Amino acid sequence: MLLMLLIWVHVLPVLAQVAAVGVRVPYVVATIAAVLSHVAAVAPQLAPVVARVLQIAFLHVLTHVAPVLTNVPAVLANIPGIVPDVFAIAVQFAAVVADLLAIFLHSGITRSLGGHDGGHAQGKRQSGQKGESASHKSPR
Repeated sequence: MLLMLLIWVHVLPVLAQVAAVGVRVPYVVATIAAVLSHVAAVAPQLAPVVARVLQIAFLHVLTHVAPVLTNVPAVLANIPGIVPDVFAIAVQFAAVVADLLAIFLHSGITRSLGGHDGGHAQGKRQSGQKGESASHKSPR
C-alpha cells in the first residue's frame, strides 16, 4: 500500500506534463511538415549542384594524377626485378619462422620432460653424490 502511494506521488506531477506535451504535438507535426516541404522544394536544385561538385572534384584529382601517369611505364619496368627479391625475402622469412617454431618446440619438449628449471637441477646433481645436492651430502 505504501509503495503504491509513493508511486502515485511521483506519477501525478508527470501526468500534468504529459497532457501539456499532447497539446504541443500538432504544432510540432506542422513544423516538421513545413520543413519537409522546403526540403522537397530544394531537392531538385541539389542534383545539378552535386553533379557540378563531383565534376570539379574529378577534375581536381585528374590534375594530380596526370603528372604521375608518366612514371607508370618506369614502375612497370621495375616489377620483374622486384619479384625475385620478394620471393627471396619470403624464403628467408619462412626459414626464420621455422627456426622460431623449432625453438618453441624444443622449449616445450624440455619442459614436458622435467627440464623446466633451466638446467639448474643438473648442476645440483653434479655437485652432490647420487643426486643429492651439495648442501645435503651425507657424511662418509
